[in-house]
Parts: sequence; C-alpha cells; structure tokens
Amino acid sequence: MRRHPWILLGLALLAGLAVPLWHGGGAGLSLLGQVPWPLFVLGPLLAVIAWNFSALRLRLMARGHTRLGQREALATVMATECVVNATPMGLAGPVAYATLLGRHGLRSADGAAIYTMDQLVDLTFFILLIPVVVWWCPLWPPGLEAGAAVTAGLLLLLVLMVVAAMMRFRRILLWSNAVGGKAGITPRARRRIGRFALQFRRRIHEMLAIPIPRLLAIYGVCALQWITRYSVLYFILWGLNVPMAWATVFLVQMVALSAGQVGMMPGGAGVAELGSTALLAPYVAAPQLATAILLWRFATCYWHLLAGAPVLLVLIGRRGVQKLQRQVSEGP
Repeated sequence: MRRHPWILLGLALLAGLAVPLWHGGGAGLSLLGQVPWPLFVLGPLLAVIAWNFSALRLRLMARGHTRLGQREALATVMATECVVNATPMGLAGPVAYATLLGRHGLRSADGAAIYTMDQLVDLTFFILLIPVVVWWCPLWPPGLEAGAAVTAGLLLLLVLMVVAAMMRFRRILLWSNAVGGKAGITPRARRRIGRFALQFRRRIHEMLAIPIPRLLAIYGVCALQWITRYSVLYFILWGLNVPMAWATVFLVQMVALSAGQVGMMPGGAGVAELGSTALLAPYVAAPQLATAILLWRFATCYWHLLAGAPVLLVLIGRRGVQKLQRQVSEGP
C-alpha cells in the first residue's frame, strides 16, 4: 500500500512521455536532439522566476502571522509544488503546505487558512483574466471554446462553493460533528477537529480584512507569477519557429491543465499532454508539437519534481515524506 503513490507517479510520468513521443514519432525525437540549449534552459528558468513570485506572494499573505525571508518562502513553495505534482489532483499539497509553514511557528489552522486564501486569489484572478484573454484570442482551435467555457464555469463554481461554505460555516460544523459521532469518531477527536475549524475560520476572517494596498500587491504578484508560468509554452513554440498568439496558447494550457486535474493522475500527466496535443495539432507539425510538449511539460511538471524533491527532503526529512506518503495512500 505504501508503494502505491510511487507506482502511480511512475505510471503518470510514463503516460506523459508516451503521448508526445507517439504523436511525433522518430521525427520528434530527431528534432528534440537538434533543439539549441537555450531553449532547454528557458522553461526551467521561467519556472524559477515564477517560484520567486509565488514566494513573494506567500510572504505578503503570511505577514502579521510569521516572518518569512525570500529563501524560506521559496523553499516552501518549491517543496509544496513537488508534492502537488506528485499526488493525484495535488491532494497532499495542503497538508505539505501547512506542515512546511509549521516549521516557522504557524499552527495547522493558520497554514490551512493561508493555503485557502492563496487558492482563492488564484481562482478569482483566473475568473477575471479569462474574459480578457477570450476577447483577445485571435485563433480558436476546435474544442477550445467549449473547453474554456467549462473551465471558467468550474472555477466560478469552486469560488461559490467556498463562499457558501464560509457563510454556512457553523451549520456545516454542527452537521460534520453529528456525522462524525455516527461514524464512530471519538468525542475528543471531534473536539480537536472543531477547534481546528474555528481557528481556521478566524484566520480566514483576519486575512479577508487585510489592507487594500497589500491585497492589490498580492494580486499583482499573482498576475506576474501566472503570466510567467503560462508563457513557457508560448516561448518554446516561438523558439521552434511556430509563432502563435499568446492568448491562444494561454487558453490551450488552461484547458489542458484543468483536464489533467480532472484526470486524477499526478501532475495531470497524460491527460494534459493529450489535451494540448489535440488542440494544437491542426496548426503545428507533429515533430515540432511533440518537442514543444516535451519541453513544456518538463518545465511545468518534471522540473518541479526534480528541483522540489531535494528541498522537501531537506525541510522535513525522510520521515516527513513517508508520513505524507501514508496520508496519500490512506486517502484525503
């Protein structure tokens, strides 16, 4: 059972490699060998820049709760990204995030609240950005319009669910306590869960009341982070002499990565590659597209695992990683 997450991760990586290699064939491998080295470095470099923006955003959000330097925040972001990409739908990401922030004196409820606000900032940013990108997009590959509409609808639904849960927090807490009692959870454990939930809500309310200038700074850094991350495939295609509009490439990535999350594979592997390949295949030759997808996914998935795993081991050690592994094996 303990090895199950690693087996699933291995299968996901193989699936992610199989899709572009199958699409591009031998010509794709040949072209990959001819790619100039700056194009190999570009994706990981942009990923590091995006991590630094994400670390700065974490520092802004954690201000008043703990003092984080850029190095400590960057290490936390890299380790969390590794866990997110190593588990189905990133389910272990919140646990890793709270655990890593706990090293800096934050309680689990504080870390969970910061993670929740971090995700809300992302969701609202994308909901506001999507109409602009849709208006700007000059090229609509077959299926992209429907995919973008579904993705936007899901993001909006997630935001509404979070807002509804916060508005009916006490009722949900009472209901979950009653369900826990019927499920055989001890009163002591239910009291501990209740205290955690109340602390979590208190921290959420505090974070919702942060000053407007800091909130604008958080959204500004969020925009820089995601624009950097979603420019990787655009620059790779440009380097392979396949110029496409940034808005089109942005929507392709958004739809493909969202489908990858629904696909339940670690890092969205296999599904993200298949979705992006299907959307771009009518406009990009197979060898170039296969090479672009491999370079893009290396920068946005495999590089996160390779660079983040050593940081994760240094921060929480082997026992901490094994604890996260057990939690993923047993379910959320």
